[in-house]
Amino acid sequence: MKRKKAMCVLLAAVAASFGVGCGTKVDDSDKTLEIAYLDAGYGYSFVTEMGKAFEKTHPDIDVVLSKSSDITPRVLITAGPTGNSVDLFITGADFNGMAKEGANVLKGYDCVMEPIDEVMETEIDGKKIKDRFESGYEPTKINGHYYSFSWARGMTGLVYNKTIFEQKGYAVPNTTKQLADLCEDIKGNGQIPFVFSSSTGYWSYIRNIWYMQYQGKQGMYDMFACIDNNAYSKDVLLQKGRLVSLQTLENLIGDAKGNNHGGVNTLSFTAAQARFIGGEGLMTVNGDWLENEMKAVASEDANRYTFEMLKTPVVSEIIELTPTINDDATLDKVIKYIDGDAEKSTIEGVSDEDIARIREARNCRYTLAFNHSVGIPVYATAKEAAIEFLKFMATDEAQQIYLRETNGNFMPFAYDMETHPETWNAMSDYSKSMYSLSKDAIYFGGDERKVSGFSEWNGGRENPELFFTAKNPSDRKTAQQIYQEEYDWWTAERWNHLLQNAGIL
Repeated sequence: MKRKKAMCVLLAAVAASFGVGCGTKVDDSDKTLEIAYLDAGYGYSFVTEMGKAFEKTHPDIDVVLSKSSDITPRVLITAGPTGNSVDLFITGADFNGMAKEGANVLKGYDCVMEPIDEVMETEIDGKKIKDRFESGYEPTKINGHYYSFSWARGMTGLVYNKTIFEQKGYAVPNTTKQLADLCEDIKGNGQIPFVFSSSTGYWSYIRNIWYMQYQGKQGMYDMFACIDNNAYSKDVLLQKGRLVSLQTLENLIGDAKGNNHGGVNTLSFTAAQARFIGGEGLMTVNGDWLENEMKAVASEDANRYTFEMLKTPVVSEIIELTPTINDDATLDKVIKYIDGDAEKSTIEGVSDEDIARIREARNCRYTLAFNHSVGIPVYATAKEAAIEFLKFMATDEAQQIYLRETNGNFMPFAYDMETHPETWNAMSDYSKSMYSLSKDAIYFGGDERKVSGFSEWNGGRENPELFFTAKNPSDRKTAQQIYQEEYDWWTAERWNHLLQNAGIL
């Protein structure tokens, strides 16, 4: 491919998996498919191996890979055809957002993204690709077309050391009150409840789940759409679920609680993960990439601990909204019934409405899938090859490659691993726990409803653990302060500017 000078400068560290680099001159034609990949916790060998498999069935196509971690896909895409030679992005970007912005993204183009309707309508084993996604991961149409879909499930949550939990007889908590009590038991045994890096922001994943549990799915959607009482209003930021989620987090990891590893403010996220793998803390917040990212550390660890991601404990304050559930003990019984661990007779007197409310809360999850997406620039020279590659990604063969190369992770396509004994038996307890969590999941999000330009947390408040864990008292903020400061930050001028830019006013 005849590389543009700008690409060589921007991607100077590129390592093309098939022996092609910036210094190599290759044909820039519809027969060379250049894929930009995101080298995140999942690695990139899955793209390499998919490329090899794709070339076997498309011998007229050469697949070339380039790393895009050092520069955002949007910057490359807006460089236009003279500054960007990438045909397909398997990275992390809001490609749907770029499609929604239309002609505002790149001069001379009504829409800078290529529609992938053909991909979504293609049938594999008698089922259209658009219908092969797991619930909650379905691609969204923008202005009547599909432009992108997620390539990673991106499941996040609270991870625990299953080995030590079983050794010590710790019960997995169903409610946040039980979680707080568990922390006291763990400390009483001279162990550390949580190990994490405060600068990483991973606890925001759990905070968002607690927010959604309390406020409900519709309430969360209203917040993303900036709707309060059927009107566009910043008062949507006064939803109590936002405050409850912050208070719950503060009660667990606030510096005064003593639940955190001593290196909480100094460890990098990889160092914190390594400490967790080594058993220095019994719980952490992480994602489905943990084992793949830490496989070298785990292989050197003599303890050989096993880990699982647990269903996020239901925020105990939810009983304020359930008239027939009056205390945490009853809430626990309802959760056990929902999980299939108790008979309905154990929750006599609890209304069907309240059971449904808790069921929704129990199934709330947070995913980074929509930050891991695919997209094709409308001006790509090999767009037809890119479309064919996206079709291949939806096949069982591609799923097997992804599973193998990412150490037991899986893409958002429906794939019943339990019907593939060889695959299922090779998966770790960690992978199996996330596979189980993806069933019946309700995901925090609402990107298709989100007002363009809206950020629900600003000014560093998107990472509340920094305020809760700060050693210097002057740097700390309470949940109430963070909650109020966010509302105050949205002045009338800022709010109106947001609505004007989004075309609402």
